Order: sequence, then structure tokens, then C-alpha cells
Amino acid sequence: MFDKNCEKNIWVSERADFDGDGSFEKPFLKIQSALNSAVPGSVIVLFSGIYDEKLVVRDLCGTLDEPITIAAFNENAEDVITHSEWYFYSVKDFVIKGIVFRKTINSAISMIGECKRNSVKDCVFDECGETSECAVFFGGSGGGSNVVENCGFCAPKHTNEHIAVMISQSVDENEEKTLANSKNSSIRFCRFKDCKTAIMEGSDENISELFGGHEVCDCLFENCQTGVKIKISGTQIYGNIFKNTQNAVINAFGFENEIFENRFENCENAVIINSDDATIGENCFINSKITFDGDFDGENTLPVLILENTFSSDKNDEIIFSQSKTASFATKNIFYNCTISSKNIGEKDNIFEKNDIFADSTNGDFSANINYGCKSGAEKMFEIEEIPQVDIVEMFEKHKRGQTSEQNFGKRKHLSKKMVESRDLFIKSMCFQDESEEDEEIEFEAAPVGHQGLRPIGVDGELEDN
Repeated sequence: MFDKNCEKNIWVSERADFDGDGSFEKPFLKIQSALNSAVPGSVIVLFSGIYDEKLVVRDLCGTLDEPITIAAFNENAEDVITHSEWYFYSVKDFVIKGIVFRKTINSAISMIGECKRNSVKDCVFDECGETSECAVFFGGSGGGSNVVENCGFCAPKHTNEHIAVMISQSVDENEEKTLANSKNSSIRFCRFKDCKTAIMEGSDENISELFGGHEVCDCLFENCQTGVKIKISGTQIYGNIFKNTQNAVINAFGFENEIFENRFENCENAVIINSDDATIGENCFINSKITFDGDFDGENTLPVLILENTFSSDKNDEIIFSQSKTASFATKNIFYNCTISSKNIGEKDNIFEKNDIFADSTNGDFSANINYGCKSGAEKMFEIEEIPQVDIVEMFEKHKRGQTSEQNFGKRKHLSKKMVESRDLFIKSMCFQDESEEDEEIEFEAAPVGHQGLRPIGVDGELEDN
């Protein structure tokens, strides 16, 4: 894959002599030496070996078309190993590929400040961050459009609290205001096993109303205590598989968060709702329940919508349970051998079916022959496949449809149009408390949920702030 004669390739070997020049024949001994020689488009190729070298990289940037890459020579061999931490400060267009990080004391990779359009892919994080309690950290002011892709995570065995991937926010403590929160991160095609908390989106409930625009998609979570914890607005969780995870998704804070097209198997709490204004749609819940556990007052709150899901239990359980007065609406769901707590949750058009209406539930297929329940594919037994090999330039999608590169970074997925319409109509019906409010003729912008959300339009036609 790597041409030894290509001038863009900078070679590194932990067995090299001190007088190496970065060529294939005379590689550098240190990764830092290669970084000192790197320019946009450089590919730092690491020969097999153990690199116990702490890296601190500041203000080194590639470009959208020519990122700077650190990659293992044999990408699938897992024979480039480091026990040290790599710190990146305000870097852009960096790719870290095919490295095994093993038992680092602090976070294996930390990207701090205005780190944008960086990618960590095809890496393994084995028991990293025992002291810092985090394996991969994105934080600081102004970061965005970073990707963690096709990576594997396993938590340290002797920690009570640990986060595999942390997407943080930055707050100026002196002025008590946010400088710039991280935005538009994507965690996809990753595998999390035996993690305490696999992913934390957002870090401060006091600024959870900020729009993050993060996504977690097509990942596999197995035997984790918590899969994804959301503490910021505008997060999408879709296309994932959660197996034997105690708390698969916790919607702790934030608004306009969407959980859809996932499959939950034997999760004690598939979804815990501590905040209002969330949409749970087209998921398949197998022996897994939704729990409302927030401080809701039931008035002047945006609803939690539960629509077009399939629920199945082999214990005749109460599959949706509310411990508080919740502004919620459940519609077009299928319940097999289970029911919901109807005391505090509005019901409409739900099917409570005690008979076997599924095609072949013994093989994990919970498809139904009626126009209700999950139709996204999550009702079938499917597997997370490894991401296909793609060119980095394709992933960043430059200048498509006249948008800026950062707007194009990643493709946010939207709920189906009919689900958006159901959600919008229900929110609108809740906004009119009396006739005087209805007379104001408030309209609503028909924006996709999770992208800009549903926002009221004032009588003068201008968009009001959220």
C-alpha cells in the first residue's frame, strides 16, 4: 500500500539508527522527528514495533485534500503498539490509522482546542486511560467534525469509572460562559466491550442546551454498564446494536435528541429518559425497556415521542415505565407479550398483541406483516460489518452542493418524513395552552428533527430563538 519511493511518505522504525533521514532505507527512530518534517499530504509510516514515545503536537495542520497521516505499515496486523499518550492541540485534517494503544496511564489520544476534521480509524484501545478514566478525549474550545471510525475499545479492568470516548465542552470559568462547544463529531462502526461508559456526548448539564450535532451510528455495544450518555442537544443515536448492556442509552440532558433504528437485546434499561424533547423511533426492543426517570412537571415541556417501535418480551413485562409525570406520546408501536405504564404516558393507536405476529422470532427476526412497529431493519438479526476501505478525501466531501467543507463533513441522517410530521403535529398541539395563545397564529418551521429542529415562527415571520 505504501510506496517506498513516494516523497510524501516519511518512514519510522523503533529499530532505526539515530541518524535516520525518514527514507525507507534510513527511517527515523522517533515519530516526533517525522512530525517535525511533516507537511500537508505527508504520510508517516510506522514499521512494526513498540513505540513508547509520548507525543505532543501543536498547530500542525493538513488540508482537506491532503491530510497528515500517521499509519501502521501493516494496517491489519496490529503489530504497531504504543503504551504512551498522544496529545494534539489545535490540529486539523489529521488521520491516525491502524495503531494499537495498550494500557496507557492517561488518555491514549487527546484532541484539545480547535481540533477539526480529524479521524481516528482502524485503531484498538486496550485498557487505556486507567488514571484519567478516559481512552479517547475530544475537548476544549472550538473543536468539531472529528471522527472515530472502525475502532475497538476494551476498558481497564480495575476502574470503577471509565469512559471510552469523551466528547467534552469548554466553559470559561471567569466569565461563566461557553467559549465554543465541540460540534458534529461522528463515532461509527466501532466495537465497545465491557466498558463502564462507552461514549459520553457532552460534559456539563448547565450548557446542555447547546447544539452539538453529534452522531453515534453502526456501532456494537456488548456487556457495557452504559452504552451512550447524552448531555448535549441535537445528538443522533442510530443503527447500533446494544447487547447485554445495563443502561444502553441515557438521555440525561439536552433537547432534540433522536434514538432510532437501533436494536436492543437483553438490556436492563434500553433507554433512560431524564430530559424532555426526545424522539425514540423505529427501534427493536427485545427484553429491554424504556424508563422515564427525570424531574418532569408535565407542563410547558416538549414531549418524548415513542413511535413505530417493536417491543418483545418473554416475561410479559411492563416494557415502558414512567416514574414521573411525563409529556409523552406513543403511537404505531407493536408490543409482543408486554405492556406499557399508561398512567403517565399518553397512548394512541398502539397494538398490544399477545399472539405471535412475527415472522420467525426464534431466529431473532421480529418482522411484522402489518404497517406498525419497526421497519428499519433493526427488527431483523443483523451484524455490524467493518467499514469498507475508502479514500480519506471521499470521506471529507469537499465543496458538495456549494456548502463549506465543515458543513459537508459527515452526513447526518434524519428520521423518516412521516415520523417528523407526527412529532411536529404533536408538539404543535401541546403549545396551545388556551385560546389567547392560539390566536397568535404561531407557525412552525418544517425543519428535519435533529438538524435544526422545530422552531416557532413569530407573527412577523422571523425565526425565534430556541
